[in-house]
Amino acid sequence: MDVANGAISASVPRLVFLSSIKVNGEETLPGRPFTASDSPNPQDPYGISKREAEDLLLEMHESGSLEVAILRSPLVYGPGVRGNFLKIMGLVDKGLPLPFGSTRNRRAMISVGNLSDALITVAQSQRGDRMVALVKDAVSPSTGELLHMLARGLGRPSRVMPFPLGVLSRILTLVGRGDEASRLLESLDVEISATWPEFQWMPMIPTSEGIEAVTRWYRESLAGNRHKSNVGMGGSKRTELHGERRRTVWIFEHHAVPPGVPGLSRQYDHARYIGCRGWDTRIFASSFGHKSLRYERKTGFFTRFSDHTEGEIDFTWVYTTPYSDNNWKRYVNMVSYLFVSVFSALRRPKPDIVIGASPHLFTGLAAWTVSRRYRVPFVFEVQDLWPESLLHLGLSNRLIIWFLKYVEHFLYHHADAIITLSNGATDGVRSRLEKDVPLVLVPTGADLVVPISSEQRMKQRRGRGWEGKFVAIWAGAHGPANHLDTIVEAARISSSTVGAESLHWVLVGDGSEKERLIQEARGLLNIEFLPPVPSSEISAILQLADVGVIVYADNPVFRGTRPTKLAEYMAVGLPVVSNLQGEGASLIAEAGAGRTVPIMRPDLLANEVWNASNHPEETRLLGESGKVFVQEQYTKPVMAEKLAHLLDEIVENSVGSETRYET
Repeated sequence: MDVANGAISASVPRLVFLSSIKVNGEETLPGRPFTASDSPNPQDPYGISKREAEDLLLEMHESGSLEVAILRSPLVYGPGVRGNFLKIMGLVDKGLPLPFGSTRNRRAMISVGNLSDALITVAQSQRGDRMVALVKDAVSPSTGELLHMLARGLGRPSRVMPFPLGVLSRILTLVGRGDEASRLLESLDVEISATWPEFQWMPMIPTSEGIEAVTRWYRESLAGNRHKSNVGMGGSKRTELHGERRRTVWIFEHHAVPPGVPGLSRQYDHARYIGCRGWDTRIFASSFGHKSLRYERKTGFFTRFSDHTEGEIDFTWVYTTPYSDNNWKRYVNMVSYLFVSVFSALRRPKPDIVIGASPHLFTGLAAWTVSRRYRVPFVFEVQDLWPESLLHLGLSNRLIIWFLKYVEHFLYHHADAIITLSNGATDGVRSRLEKDVPLVLVPTGADLVVPISSEQRMKQRRGRGWEGKFVAIWAGAHGPANHLDTIVEAARISSSTVGAESLHWVLVGDGSEKERLIQEARGLLNIEFLPPVPSSEISAILQLADVGVIVYADNPVFRGTRPTKLAEYMAVGLPVVSNLQGEGASLIAEAGAGRTVPIMRPDLLANEVWNASNHPEETRLLGESGKVFVQEQYTKPVMAEKLAHLLDEIVENSVGSETRYET
């Protein structure tokens, strides 16, 4: 209380109190993590003392004498860690066999870098009415998974052996380690989804980076280099922008959308997260929706653009000409975006950097033109390899091909950095480059998903008529490249296969092929077409399915891609059945998230989905494996952190070098 009273005397605007998740309790049930709204239930003196301190501070907050924010943290780890975490590292480092390979619990923890960032962010945020926030790393590993990660970080063989958990618990209890048995075998997980809207914080430092930092410190300590114990804490560079001048990035992407509009919200999501790293974003997007084929925002021939704040991000909605099919009018639409977006960017305050994001090259030309106007760096984001993608889809006009290749070459060689979304795209760009340009892989990440309860899931499935069915879902575009005929034919096969008639196939989305596909599926009772849903709502419907299906046409260009929906499926714990080849198939295998079948084989697709329905436990484990993989490596905060780091580096290197950007 002395600190609180001192804060009042010094007119401190806000006191941030670091509390403990032990205020909530000692363990959680599977799938039921602690939330900030749960009733406190401390079990030991430490948790009780934290609860009492919270109560006193909240009384001061309610009286208006001091503004208070409370952070409840789970286990904190990092260089200098002590206690049980240090003991566990010692056991792993000795190479002892550890009988925790069968654990499926979830233990929330947070790296010291993420915790430091959370404290600074909460202290500075313009928060709402919520006074209590929970924090943790993006991933809550099981005990066995944590031991595997520590072994990798320490460079030791992972000797984590399977062992019956009931027997292990009894053994630990008999030797007087009952409390440790609870911590090692039971779950203590935390739900942090409410922390973002209230305090604008999400964990940006991956668990793998935090583990690497603490194991490096441990190795250096053993070698006698204790003076290095604070090196590589993770997060020090990430938080140094707090309090500094905010920078501005302009993103030109024709089809960018905010939440609530069907389409890819990649740019909005990046803008939202890099805002925590000192970046303000303006997105220049077409008001004509590529998915809906109608004007989503008010613009017109005479009102060529309009500025709006969508959620937390500034958008400039650009008028582009309408189209209804994949013909010459769509190309006119692209060209109109180039001219109107450049016009709309003139006479604005100067940005610090400009990004042009394909899928088509005219967005890159628009961004490059604006970057020359303001003499700032230009970054080109390659979502599709043009014109290679168009060539595989049938483009044959030699004049158009020559022009697009020239524009592609021009943009690659005038960019200060190039962002790619897959290793295949990285290789494709590198093969075309004749100079040294930074190439950075920033795939589209997935949201951290709040799981729905089994009761909610059962109720919603019943409402959709899916009760008692095994649901295989596709959520995405219905275009020629997707070749959803494969799914329709798989549904036809399963409808006449003994035992497979309970399979229910659901296609969510829209596109030029949808009406034809509906006609093709006429008469089939086990297939359902649903309208497109905004990206902010897609996880809700995915959690109602049993398996996610990804199919594409037999086209070499798709072998070097990683579809956005793959990360979306895995993020909700949905096992994947796919005909992806190349990079997509390798990613599924690396994550242990599903099964792949040969391309253009609907019979094998139907058979694999049927097998998944007959092996529920194996299917569940595939989904869990994919979920952990995405949470560790492919969340939106992790991808946005890579982008923010790149932007910081480019701008810092360009200071004092404006002559580089003269025309």
